[in-house]
Amino acid sequence: AMFWALFDQTMTSWVLQAEDMDRHWLGIEWLSAQVQLVNPLFILTFIPLFTYGVYPVLNRFFPLTAIRKIAIGLFLMVIGFGIIAMAQQSIDAGNRPSIGWQILAFVFVTASEVMVSIVCLEFSYSQAPKAMKSWIMALFLFAVSMGNLFTAGVNHLIQVPDRLALIEDKAIQKAKDEKEPLERVTDPGFDEKAGTDDDITIVFKDGKRDSERFATDPLLEPIAKSIEAHIRANDWRVPDNETGKALLNNITDIWGRPLEYLVVNSRQCRVFSDGPDRMPLTQWDEGMTITVEIPEPEPSGWFAKMIAQIRPQETWADRRKVELGIQEGTKAGETRAASVSATRFVGGQTRLQGAAYFWFFTWVMLGTAVVFAIVAKFYRPREYFHDEVPEEEEIVEALQ
Repeated sequence: AMFWALFDQTMTSWVLQAEDMDRHWLGIEWLSAQVQLVNPLFILTFIPLFTYGVYPVLNRFFPLTAIRKIAIGLFLMVIGFGIIAMAQQSIDAGNRPSIGWQILAFVFVTASEVMVSIVCLEFSYSQAPKAMKSWIMALFLFAVSMGNLFTAGVNHLIQVPDRLALIEDKAIQKAKDEKEPLERVTDPGFDEKAGTDDDITIVFKDGKRDSERFATDPLLEPIAKSIEAHIRANDWRVPDNETGKALLNNITDIWGRPLEYLVVNSRQCRVFSDGPDRMPLTQWDEGMTITVEIPEPEPSGWFAKMIAQIRPQETWADRRKVELGIQEGTKAGETRAASVSATRFVGGQTRLQGAAYFWFFTWVMLGTAVVFAIVAKFYRPREYFHDEVPEEEEIVEALQ
């Protein structure tokens, strides 16, 4: 189950990570979701390679039993996720590492898949009695679901409630119930007393959130302008953590605590306060996320241009946002210029941010691999074959 908790993230968290990486390869800016296509290609390559190459070579040095294959595969998964965690550390520092790091990680993860997923099925079929063989696939799929359930549980537990979203949802529902126009709503904030400094106000326009006001808001505007000026003067890169903290100039919030600066990636940073509760990573954190939007470069080379002809100009998500009025579209022949935008937030962050998220799963996988290796040392396998006939059945047939 723990193996699948990590492996299935190649289709989720790895895709999100690829958004913050340099995806230029073969002269093409690949979509983040396209990178995972290397996994089936590696599978088709690795199965014969391992069967006729790797396994025979390793068998010369020590017997490569099914249990040992699985143990090796689990440790390979640790290496693969460790590479992803190190790549994320580079992203957290404001760099834009090559997508090649993910492809390298896919080499280890796919090798792990060959040695764990396939071998587990083979081994479990050989260990199960004849009456239990039909249960093997069900148990296999159950393990997959339990791994994904573990990941979902972790993602749920690390999520900090989004206070603005909670206020907005309550206000919209109340307006629907009372059939009144929605213009402005004020939340009493952390102290639950209206008219105090920690009140949060949301202004609505045409039934949608238009602007927000909270205690730290007046401090954020001049800081955002300073950071934007630095971004424009430094080739559209966000300030590193040291420079960002210098730009804050030791400004404190109304509760006497200094504002914090954090680089999210090379195109995004965050300025925030711990809020009225003076505790980090709670629903009362107040701040602003500053994002740099840079248009894609024109494709160069015949292969890149050929791919560009069949690739849509905009993703489905971008087209849908334009249809819903969430963002503006680009007119035919028009090119987007680089820009800087800011989004305010109250809460809504995660307790495991950046590389810490991937390191958490890496260490959990390492612990799982060590425990499996210890258990495997004392396990004594017994094989069952489909064509085996128990002695009792042989006696009955002989008497007939």
